[in-house]
Amino acid sequence: MCSAAGRPVTTLMITNNVQEAILLSDRIVPLSKGPRATLGPAVSVPLARPRSSDALVHDSEAIHIQARIVEFLTGFSHSVHPLPDGRGSVQTSTEARALASGMLRKSQ
Repeated sequence: MCSAAGRPVTTLMITNNVQEAILLSDRIVPLSKGPRATLGPAVSVPLARPRSSDALVHDSEAIHIQARIVEFLTGFSHSVHPLPDGRGSVQTSTEARALASGMLRKSQ
């Protein structure tokens, strides 16, 4: 669209579907729950484009990204795991990784 013409484009999308956010976004900022909701930490989505939901199910970095977001939303955070490409680490728990993996499979 405009970015192809050399003009930067910012789009704000609001969704309650983590898989959809990963599929369509370059950066995700989760929102905490409750009447005093606040913005959570921005999570970069450096996955190659074009993306498909089928491909994301098998992409370990997409699973790590989803686990990080699910952890923020659910409050799970127990241990640190490196990202597959060595660019840093994310806080993940067994429960959050299982939730993220199950959510990716469920979205097919």
